[in-house]
Amino acid sequence: TTATLSHPLSRFTDYFDMLEEEGKAQQDFANPSMYQLEGYLRPNANSMINSSGFERHLIKIDKSSLKASDAAQPTITLGFDPVNACTTATLSHPLSRFTDYFDMLEEEGKAQQDFANPSMYQLEGYLRPNANSMINSSGFERHLIKIDKSSLKASDAAQPTITLGFDPVNACTTATLSH
Repeated sequence: TTATLSHPLSRFTDYFDMLEEEGKAQQDFANPSMYQLEGYLRPNANSMINSSGFERHLIKIDKSSLKASDAAQPTITLGFDPVNACTTATLSHPLSRFTDYFDMLEEEGKAQQDFANPSMYQLEGYLRPNANSMINSSGFERHLIKIDKSSLKASDAAQPTITLGFDPVNACTTATLSH
């Protein structure tokens, strides 16, 4: 990630000096108003917005750079296997953060690695609850988890549902199960 300062204000330079001291940034010697930051653009931008004290309008994000950075980031793509009625998770890269998480799910009996394709895991259950669980409790940022929309529709359609109604003759609620 690159960060270019429009003005060398001390509050900006102090922040980037701190990042340099932490080993997270390096000033470009040819262009002192530019810094190279380790990592991808979105997490760097979020960190800067949330922890630097800078107002959001002071941080300009180049949209084409954001798109390119997001495309280069490792992701988990969630799908649905209708034959086995389970969620599939495909890792774009075998990062330890990802594999450690799925190893934990395997130990808990909630996932199984595909032997033919080691970058794919089968997770017990339907796609939407697995996606929500992963987004809320895995520690992965939301943009790292991709959800195949057609798989989400197929998973939702495959789940048993309850339709509630009202029987005016008996003055009671009715419940009809779909499966």
